[in-house]
Amino acid sequence: MEMKVEKLKGRAVRVSIAISFCFSSLSVIIDHAG
Repeated sequence: MEMKVEKLKGRAVRVSIAISFCFSSLSVIIDHAG
């Protein structure tokens, strides 16, 4: 059980980092377009 929780935590961290990275790149593209 504990191993599963740790894996889920790591996955959630990676997903949140990927989402924030996507949003930052999107904002940069929008800034250049605007």
